Amino acid sequence: MERLRETDPFGLSERFRAAVPLVAWVMISAIELLNYVRALQSAEVLALQPELFDQEVVLTSTSWEHTGRVYSAPLGTPAPADALAPLGEGWAPLASDIVVQLVL
Repeated sequence: MERLRETDPFGLSERFRAAVPLVAWVMISAIELLNYVRALQSAEVLALQPELFDQEVVLTSTSWEHTGRVYSAPLGTPAPADALAPLGEGWAPLASDIVVQLVL
């Protein structure tokens, strides 16, 4: 909750607007890198298999499943120091495995 409060002054819209140019820059950089590799291949500096340039690279699924466990503790129970620290006294599984599905 503390980390969420730290981001409140910016709001979700502002954080989204900040991320969009970064994602676009990464996409343009990937295209530039591909074009550079193509130029090196054409100049015979690289000896890559030609079929590598004809094969489509397409993401066929935008749905991923991640399995995890949910724990709860009484109010005031100290949280672990970090994500790798073991849970302390009072923490118990809330339910059996929960599947979280991210759909983009």
